[in-house]
Amino acid sequence: MKGFKKLTAGLMGVVMALGVCGFTALAEDKKVSDESGLKSAIESAGNGDTIKLTSNIKLESTLVIPSGKSGKNVTIDLGDWTLTGPESGYAIQFGEIGAEKECVNNGRLVIENGTIECNRAVSNYYGKVKFGDGLTVKASDRIMTTYGGEVTVDGAELKSENHGLILFNSYYAFDNAKDESNDKDSASAQLIFNSGSVEAKDYA
Repeated sequence: MKGFKKLTAGLMGVVMALGVCGFTALAEDKKVSDESGLKSAIESAGNGDTIKLTSNIKLESTLVIPSGKSGKNVTIDLGDWTLTGPESGYAIQFGEIGAEKECVNNGRLVIENGTIECNRAVSNYYGKVKFGDGLTVKASDRIMTTYGGEVTVDGAELKSENHGLILFNSYYAFDNAKDESNDKDSASAQLIFNSGSVEAKDYA
């Protein structure tokens, strides 16, 4: 009888665990080998997913990662590969200009390993972006422009022939920013530099 009770309790534990898993979205790795696959993976990415390159990828247009109040936490792992940005503009855009000046992006983007070769690497609207360990950025114009939000350099080697890291408060994303930049809702950008390097002509 005691053995039966233990067996029953054990089975109930397994059922409860499976029930929890059924309602919890588990993070997963998505492997991509071309631009369309990368953009499709971004569109379908769940919270906490990691997108891994399996070959070099050249972007014809900016890779846009939208976000909003709910946020989207995504990691792009370049592995040993190179992501080449479009001929002009940014390779990656994280977040968007909010409707009716709603400067919200609760998401987090981590980029690690591999190399980004580009004109401009990343534009960030109000989110959190981390340049992680093993990442090298080679930009001809600038490494990053961020409007509000938070930028962390954690082991990356960032190089630009022109501008480095440019930080604006959140309202500078709008055309009338000079009139609104001291608004109470305008958030300053933050830079956290843990380790790594930045080499640039200015704004380093």
